[in-house]
Amino acid sequence: MEVIVLILSCMVLLWVLFEDIRFRAVHWPLFPLGFGLILLYRILGASYPDIIYSTLYNLFFLLLNMSVLYLVFRWKGYGVKEILNSFIGLGDLLFFLGLCLALPFPLFPAFFILSLILSLLFGIIWFKKQSIPLAGLQALFLMAVLVYEYSAGLDLNSMILWLV
Repeated sequence: MEVIVLILSCMVLLWVLFEDIRFRAVHWPLFPLGFGLILLYRILGASYPDIIYSTLYNLFFLLLNMSVLYLVFRWKGYGVKEILNSFIGLGDLLFFLGLCLALPFPLFPAFFILSLILSLLFGIIWFKKQSIPLAGLQALFLMAVLVYEYSAGLDLNSMILWLV
């Protein structure tokens, strides 16, 4: 069952990558579908309290980051519509929310920061004068983490939660 859910999750993440690179937009039903599958994958390997606490910590971390980002843009004189239309897409925000469900807490902030840095590097190298397909690239990185976790026989939920 776990393998089937992982394969389906990877297929959805690849579709997000494809759409984001090709169209710079992602059909919104892919987000709940993909993260629903990933949440099911996590439920198969962790207890409910661990997932709930981890998700709450992740949401707090994300809220803190997005609040600081919003304040910086407001300080520079940008409105909410300009921020969403020019700098960060709604699909990226939906993907960030889904990531809160996908990874255990200490791994989420590390993944979030590292995937942003890697996306920036990919953007500089391959997408020179275009916008960066952030959700698509993060989907690729998330898929790599999930496949590595499964193929290496790791359990990120139990391995990471002892750090908290």
